[in-house]
Amino acid sequence: MSWDSKEFYYFCFFTPIIEEILFRGIILMNLLNKFPIIKYEELFVIISSLLFALFHINYEYNFKLSKDYIFGFFMIFILGNAIGFLVLLTRSLWMSILMHTLINLTGSIYYNLKKLKN
Repeated sequence: MSWDSKEFYYFCFFTPIIEEILFRGIILMNLLNKFPIIKYEELFVIISSLLFALFHINYEYNFKLSKDYIFGFFMIFILGNAIGFLVLLTRSLWMSILMHTLINLTGSIYYNLKKLKN
């Protein structure tokens, strides 16, 4: 995805907003509000992060479980946890949107710089 494409702006700015509203705004906050008696908020962060990571698995026609898929899944799961705990700490969805945007923007810039070198 090149710098000047619509995909770049969609991936870096629009997608984080939608995904954070869904995974942290709707899923995480609903879990926290529906089960206030459970004192372990961390469990709900883990659940929303697991769903977040599953959502990001790329399904291919000949899907084979490989170390790259497992590594990618765990990296997304860890980033989802970091974003989820940021929401718990700040009680703000805006901070999670900002963090997610920065992660996607950093990845896109890295990808474009790497492509320029080749």
